[in-house]
Amino acid sequence: ATLEYQAAGWTLDIAAHRVSVDAAHRLSEARIVPADWTLDGYANGRLRLQGVENIGQADLELVVDGMAFASPDGTQAAEDLVLRVDLATRVQGDQWRFDGNLRWPTGALYSEPLFVDAGEAPLTIDLTGVFEPARGRLQLDSAAASIQQAFTLTGTGRFTLDPWSVRDMTLAAHSDDAGTAFGLLLQPFLIGTPADDLEVAGQVGFVLHFDEQGIE
Repeated sequence: ATLEYQAAGWTLDIAAHRVSVDAAHRLSEARIVPADWTLDGYANGRLRLQGVENIGQADLELVVDGMAFASPDGTQAAEDLVLRVDLATRVQGDQWRFDGNLRWPTGALYSEPLFVDAGEAPLTIDLTGVFEPARGRLQLDSAAASIQQAFTLTGTGRFTLDPWSVRDMTLAAHSDDAGTAFGLLLQPFLIGTPADDLEVAGQVGFVLHFDEQGIE
């Protein structure tokens, strides 16, 4: 950690190199996985905080390498995951404006019955929005998740955090390759049924809107 302080403001840099994910998880109150799961991997990254009196901005770069976990019953598992998280926030009054993204380029994930190999279907997630901690509000100005070219999900929304509730949300999904999307996301749930061997082609999409009036 390095702290630089001047009359015009301060900067705190915190760097991490090959921190054990399991050790950090045991020290944290936040639970990535249940305590009885196995967990492995290393984290490298840097957090920069800047401000004058209070924090004015925060920037995070984090890479998790070789991450693996497994549940005792074998229904949840991951191997050789590489994850990169970049997050930039700017504080304006009581609002935290953020711009973040997650990249999952390699590794395999199994969550019964789904199996996803990032080498064949890499995942990207991008988020921008505003967090108001004093009011317990979160606003997503834009959100986008993409699995390879098979499936793309975009959306916006407004949420309250304590208790969690959705005030307003719009989601739009689209696939130019419905066959790949079906095989990746739906077919595993249909194994052993007549729909297991469906041949799917074409394009597919939907738009969903939810607010206090209901779902459309």
